[in-house]
Amino acid sequence: MEELFPDERSGNLTDQIIDQKDTKRLLREIIEELPEDQRAAIGMPYYQEISVKEISAAMDVSESAVKSYQQ
Repeated sequence: MEELFPDERSGNLTDQIIDQKDTKRLLREIIEELPEDQRAAIGMPYYQEISVKEISAAMDVSESAVKSYQQ
């Protein structure tokens, strides 16, 4: 009966959860390997919700330096 009515939902949810956890773990590992200033420039907008201008003031670097750290 299942062959007649295939489940068209987004695949196996368990596999998706595992993939998401692996992706998060890999991103965390990559970010941890970055220099401290680059980690800060990447993390501040997400965790502290502050602008490039505020980040540049906090880090005492130019806004373009912050933007280059974020690339």
